[in-house]
Amino acid sequence: GVPPPQPQQIQLPPGVSPQQFAAMQQQQQMQQQQQQQQPQFPPGHAANIAPPTPPPPPAQDGPIDSSNWLDSAPGIAMEYKVHVDAGKEDCYWQYVHPGATLYVSYQVLKGGDGAIGMAVRDPRMKVVHPYAWKASSEYEENTAQGGYYSVCLDNQFSRFSAKLV
Repeated sequence: GVPPPQPQQIQLPPGVSPQQFAAMQQQQQMQQQQQQQQPQFPPGHAANIAPPTPPPPPAQDGPIDSSNWLDSAPGIAMEYKVHVDAGKEDCYWQYVHPGATLYVSYQVLKGGDGAIGMAVRDPRMKVVHPYAWKASSEYEENTAQGGYYSVCLDNQFSRFSAKLV
């Protein structure tokens, strides 16, 4: 027949009791679980999270007057100038409401060969706009799913020149 399985012998580090060893293993497991829950960013990548935009205001009947023109605006537009160091990639997150239109564009204003890569990922981290290294580019998605979209600007091909975008 087959011999019964033997309990596995674990070599304890010198000076560590079995109880201390069990506590050390439990602490390592907890740290691994926390790392799995937090999004991981490759070295040299920034995590910049924009605050969520407020929900759209309720529809109002009647003419638009000067006191509520912003409340009745159909969307929110933001413009940023960012500095991307040589050899780095910076990612930015923006909350998009379900059914909204997401529009992203960029233009390299200064630096090196004038080209940078841009990729857009949806809330499921699926790449919806793959990297293309150009002086300018744009992406638009109508009826976006709700959640945080990421926009990454990649300057990793430029070893010496930072970019102003």
